[in-house]
Amino acid sequence: MTTDTAARALPDQPDGIDEYSSDLPDSHRAAERVGEWIAAWGDGLIDTADGHPLYARDLEALRRAVPAADAYATARRVAAWLATTNGSGRDQQTLQILKVTEEAGEVASAWIGTVGQNPRKGITHTTDDVADELADVVLTALVAIAGLGLDPQRVVGNCVAKVAARLNAAAPSRPHRDEAPLDRPVVDVHLPAADIPA
Repeated sequence: MTTDTAARALPDQPDGIDEYSSDLPDSHRAAERVGEWIAAWGDGLIDTADGHPLYARDLEALRRAVPAADAYATARRVAAWLATTNGSGRDQQTLQILKVTEEAGEVASAWIGTVGQNPRKGITHTTDDVADELADVVLTALVAIAGLGLDPQRVVGNCVAKVAARLNAAAPSRPHRDEAPLDRPVVDVHLPAADIPA
């Protein structure tokens, strides 16, 4: 069978999806196909349609975004599981929100252990530990958002768009902390580790 014949034998749409539907394929399978295609094609410009270029790296960037999308799906699954197990009333929503604060406390604890702020314990954590705890905060917050009956991907997307708009707006430059105006001295509230009770 020639390559042309093999290509004609392939379905018009992936994963048995009807070409007249708006359904999308499984994101993992789609990412696998994109990865295989890029491996065969290589780097560089793929095509241009009416002056709009498409690059292999564009597809690779989208392929790498799949795990991020999975975080939202996982958050929705966890929220659904918690609702089935513990109920979905105000009390459960409150506990999910408080859980974010609990996880944030673990971030603080890990950072204290990373810098060795507690002289009795010394260095007990690494920056990888801090990053892991921060990731727990992120996922826990996504679960709490889903627990409120909202779409965490939409909520985070709106938040990111607002922050991006602020970054894109022309903002007046502010003095660096070490370059405070003369009429307002910088106050350093840092205490030596030895002065902090264990």
